[in-house]
Amino acid sequence: MYPKSIHAVTYEGFLLKLQAFIFAFTVKQAFLWKIQSTTPDAM
Repeated sequence: MYPKSIHAVTYEGFLLKLQAFIFAFTVKQAFLWKIQSTTPDAM
């Protein structure tokens, strides 16, 4: 799931990719948490 490397030419590009990865990971976790909390098994 995690990339082995982040290819970026500049420091700003590296930070942009890092921010995008953190954002996507956070959204995915929030989405999975919402699905798990609404399943009948969780109640």
